[in-house]
Amino acid sequence: MFQQFEIGGASFRNRLIVPAIKENQADKRGLAIPAMTRHYRERASQGAGLVMLESAYVMKQGRAGMQQLGLSSEQHLAKLADLISALKKEGASVGVSLSHAGAKTTEDICGEEPVAPSRIHINKEYGSSREFDASDRQEIIMFFVHAAERAEEAGASFIELNGTQQFLLDQCISARYNLRDDEYGCKTIEDRFRFVCEIIQAIRKRVSQEVPISYHFSLYEKLEEGIGDQEIPEIVSLLDQAGLDVFHPVMPYIMNKFDQSDDNLLALIRQNTPKPIVANGNIKSLQTLKDVYEDGNSSMYMLDRALFTLKTQWFAFLKRKLAAETTPS
Repeated sequence: MFQQFEIGGASFRNRLIVPAIKENQADKRGLAIPAMTRHYRERASQGAGLVMLESAYVMKQGRAGMQQLGLSSEQHLAKLADLISALKKEGASVGVSLSHAGAKTTEDICGEEPVAPSRIHINKEYGSSREFDASDRQEIIMFFVHAAERAEEAGASFIELNGTQQFLLDQCISARYNLRDDEYGCKTIEDRFRFVCEIIQAIRKRVSQEVPISYHFSLYEKLEEGIGDQEIPEIVSLLDQAGLDVFHPVMPYIMNKFDQSDDNLLALIRQNTPKPIVANGNIKSLQTLKDVYEDGNSSMYMLDRALFTLKTQWFAFLKRKLAAETTPS
């Protein structure tokens, strides 16, 4: 767990990941500011192999908050590069999460009527969205690609697509929000994942093989929407074929069984791909981390954000404890 390892050409000093503990820390232009550097340097100094930055919008249309980090234009690049450089000096690799809010924003924030897979109204906090069309899809894909290129240019070692938080990519696979009846609807698993697969394919063609592409996604709330344990092989196959490098499912609790299976979601994914998997799901104790590590299905471990609000050398403590009880492989 504490040995250096690689995914593709990217090297990490260990397999532990610090999540983005805070969101919306940038200025109103989406630029990284010194306070962000101080915040993330403290996380990096604790010893994790990978520090994930807060979600960054790939285009203004997909902006979720007035102080959300941006990667939609060249003006965002220099400040992000400075932030990443500061974290690398602490020995950590840095990951950038790319997002589009879809219907989970307002016209005041994003500057236009929000777009989503369907005309939906998530809740009273947000307005109605319009349904995206073919030209919208091509534009969104292009902006994801350009944001990924900027992330690599800024020095990111890990690029992740944000398919959680009820943002656009999550809306596309949800039968609750995606009411389309075309090939981007929810009639089949392939249709539901078509858009994210197109984005992965487009990024993989333009971003160096040295930088792994991860997909952060949530399936548990889709159990009543036609996605269960029987659908996992097809989902994994589609993402695998699209060129995904890292699977990052988020779980309410990491060891919970998934749907009707006797296995957890990590095991079900592992049965269908040898590619790296991030374990993420309420890992807030040494015992839980040991259980997941010994389960043998994960390649990296995202620890609960509560652990990093403590002013302590938590990683040093963790390393000492696990070294006494396990033999890293």
